[in-house]
Amino acid sequence: MFFIRLFSRIPLPVLYFWGDVMAFIIFHIIRYRRKVVEKNLALAFPEKSLAERYKIAKRFYINLGELVVESIKSLTISREDMQRRVVIKNPEVLDNRLEKGTSVIVLTSHNNNWEWLLLGWSVHLKWTVDAVYKPISFKPIDHFMTTIRSRFGAVPIPMNNILREAILRKNDPRVIALVADQRPWGTDSNYWTTFFDKDTPFFNGGERLAKKMQFPIIYATLLRRKRGYYEAVAYELEDPPYTTDGREHTATQKFVEIVENQIRQYPDNWLWTHDRWRHGERKQSNNNETQNKVSS
Repeated sequence: MFFIRLFSRIPLPVLYFWGDVMAFIIFHIIRYRRKVVEKNLALAFPEKSLAERYKIAKRFYINLGELVVESIKSLTISREDMQRRVVIKNPEVLDNRLEKGTSVIVLTSHNNNWEWLLLGWSVHLKWTVDAVYKPISFKPIDHFMTTIRSRFGAVPIPMNNILREAILRKNDPRVIALVADQRPWGTDSNYWTTFFDKDTPFFNGGERLAKKMQFPIIYATLLRRKRGYYEAVAYELEDPPYTTDGREHTATQKFVEIVENQIRQYPDNWLWTHDRWRHGERKQSNNNETQNKVSS
């Protein structure tokens, strides 16, 4: 951690140079998950030519290099610099709900630098942000990620503990943030829908938690304005009171549609290294009445 922290003190323009070097190496030489990326792009954009998809893939790896060096920079970046680099387009979407004394479930996706999305909201909001995460088995990396996520007051919460934390602090208004577009870790209690014209499972624990606790549901994302500068945008998904317990998945479906539209508009900004369509065909049984508790 000492050497990473020392490296993070290098000015961002220099770090971006090393990010570009890393992108060249992992794309052209190591070919890190190239087959997965190429398969995903072919499935998502069959109408695009091989050359067009190659261009998207190449730009994606450059963005991946930016993500790595920006994450390292997160160890030492100042609050003022983060406020300058991540601006909030419509803070009232969260503020208006939090001011009513209720927590808000925020779903986000792997677009651009989702770690800076967390840090950006943390420096702009006067409320606490709970960052729900899946612990990483390699402890040094897990420690690094929890360190940068908590830089400006956010509280990393292991996903297995989120329901208990939500109940214990029901009257403490805050943001509960979940990255919800990655491939679910199992096939039980997931929501199957059409994503890029493919049957695709999505984690729906955020919506079920919101409807269990009667919390509003928001989608938040980052748009890159130029290298190192982003605009955070929030979208309303659903507000209580809810008449169902989450089995209708209306908020999750809206989330899926917004994410797909954003990816189609900026295809190189999404994390294509996820093996998103590994599960294959839809399993209708996963959308039945057995979904009666929040996924942990």
